[in-house]
Amino acid sequence: MKIFFLSLLLLISLSLNAFADQAEPQDFSYLFHLYFDNGQLFADRDYEYKYEVIPEKYLEVNQGAYKGEIRNALGEIKETFVFDPGSVGNKGKINIKAPYVSDGYEAAFFDPQGSRLVTVSIGGSAVCNNDKVCNKDAGENANNCSSDCREATPTPSPDITQSGKTSIWNGLIYVLIGVALGVAYWLWRRAKSQNPIA
Repeated sequence: MKIFFLSLLLLISLSLNAFADQAEPQDFSYLFHLYFDNGQLFADRDYEYKYEVIPEKYLEVNQGAYKGEIRNALGEIKETFVFDPGSVGNKGKINIKAPYVSDGYEAAFFDPQGSRLVTVSIGGSAVCNNDKVCNKDAGENANNCSSDCREATPTPSPDITQSGKTSIWNGLIYVLIGVALGVAYWLWRRAKSQNPIA
């Protein structure tokens, strides 16, 4: 019976790892803690960390005269986003969401005239460091750090909905195989104990 449960736990952990491997950088967002004061933006001093990475897909906001940019350590603009701090009136705390970038180094926020208001360093949450070395131990792979981890042969990107369904079915198959093996082992042990060889 112990072998049954160990096999089942192993198969469940394998299927959970398959789900974790499906996580993509676009499944996360930045959440910046800022303070708006009469057209100016500042990092909110009430927060030790001025931003966090949350497990939530970024939903693009199409309204707002203010703009933000996410740049990597090479100075390349990786993502842009717009926001409207007007919800707090002339003064108050504001949380701004932005798309996560696996090699993000800094986030810059601009007013409607294009003047930079505040810059927040985000390099601490970057997975990819753009050093041309694929650091797999640090979590770099071809999905989140294509500049460092280049695939030998290009493969077409799978349909996200189809790959999610496939991983669910694979997980269920692993669990069913584990259950079947466990039941077969249990029946074999039971038959062996009922018919001992003299």
